Amino acid sequence: MSEVQTSQAVINVKELGDVVESFEALVGLLTGGMKDYRPQIRNARSLASQAWGNNIYINLQIFVEEIREGIKVDEIKDTCDDLVEDIEEMIVAVGTTMKTEGKVLSVGIYFSSGHNQVSQSRLDMYEEVDLGCWVDFLEAYYTARGHL
Repeated sequence: MSEVQTSQAVINVKELGDVVESFEALVGLLTGGMKDYRPQIRNARSLASQAWGNNIYINLQIFVEEIREGIKVDEIKDTCDDLVEDIEEMIVAVGTTMKTEGKVLSVGIYFSSGHNQVSQSRLDMYEEVDLGCWVDFLEAYYTARGHL
């Protein structure tokens, strides 16, 4: 039986609003440029999923840092910098198992590797907390890949 890979983040909820604002700004830029940025997004997604070793959740901060390195557009780089700064201000501590130690920087976000793995209940969850921009992003990503 394999070891369960876990992490837990303690956050300062007072900083959550800034994270959401920066997140929505970045997601809007990526969604709008999906046809140009999809290869870099796919690469960033792959690198950010290694923290937990699954194809459903990714590490948000690693994803954003990889987007920043992969997409050479000043507005996206600046928005990534803002989001990483906001995440770092929000995270008080991160606890991990040995297998995830050093690989987990922040919080996870749902981003399955393929449309066939998408859970409608997880998408509904983002809609319910007013983060429908992430659902729009995922739909654009899978559409660009030819899955929808």
